[in-house]
Order: sequence, then C-alpha cells, then structure tokens
Amino acid sequence: MKKLLILPGNSPRNQAWGEACADFFGDQFDEIYLQLYDHWETGEEVIDVPTELDKILEMIEGDEADSQWYICAKSVGSLVALIAVQEDIINPVKCIFFGMPLDGAAEELFAEDWSALADFAIPTLVFHNDADPIADCDFTAQKLTELGQNITFKKLSDDTHDYLNFELYQVDIADFLA
Repeated sequence: MKKLLILPGNSPRNQAWGEACADFFGDQFDEIYLQLYDHWETGEEVIDVPTELDKILEMIEGDEADSQWYICAKSVGSLVALIAVQEDIINPVKCIFFGMPLDGAAEELFAEDWSALADFAIPTLVFHNDADPIADCDFTAQKLTELGQNITFKKLSDDTHDYLNFELYQVDIADFLA
C-alpha cells in the first residue's frame, strides 16, 4: 500500500495547509495520515518533537510490511521528518518538503550536530520561496548543497511561508513521484 504522512508546520493554522495537502494528494495514495500536533491542543507555542516522533512510531508499528511511506512536510514538519528518518522510526520512499527552516534549526535543534541532514539519503524534493519570512532561502539552499544527498531544490519567487498553491507545484511533484 502506498501511504502518505503529512507533517505540517508549527503553528495551529498549518492544519489548514495539511488538509489542503491531503486534498491535493487524495487520489495518489491509498491512505493519508495528517499528523495533528499535541501542542496545538495544549496551547504551547513550540512543537514537542519527541512527542510527535512517538506518534509517528506508534502509527508505523502497527503497519503492514508491504506499506510504502512517503512524507510531505512543511516548515518544522520537514525537521521532524529528518529526525524520524535518522532515528529509524520511518523509512520513506520519497519526501517533499516546503519552506525548510534550517536557519532556525541551526540555532537549536541542529546547533552542533547536522547529522540528521547529512545522513538523510531519501530522494527529496524541496520547494522554498526566495523571500520566505520564516525560513531563510539562501541559508537553506547553502546547507542542502553542503550536506544534502538526493535532494532537488526548487527556488520559487514569493514572499510567504504559506505554500498553499499546490497547482503551482503539481508538475514538479508528478515528475518526482513518477
């Protein structure tokens, strides 16, 4: 079975992005799992990465052996995906990331250890707006060039961190998933 795990961004408003993503991919996967983050309910400001990794592990543990997982993630969700792969929680066939905040990860999550990115060898397509106000495009492009493997970087011309125009990405995504 072909399955998609959607990991949205940090803010609760990213649930709408996840739902739009699920609608866009609806007919391309047998099952779609949109991860809703616990901190959205508790009112905490920042994602609890270990808690979200545990939820992925719980989902995968009960999975069929023939499942083929794909990940589509936005912002902090892409960082969760990197760590989930590094910790051998999930081994996706391919990943699609939007607006990777590697500059923010440099300050805390990956401050002294970039192995989650350096060891990440899953074929991945990354979309990033050139003037993204949350995730620095130039820093992300530089880190992906320096450390990334099997990553195709698509620089887009926009000044948002929304990434809701899935029709804009449709051709690249179809080619990538083919």
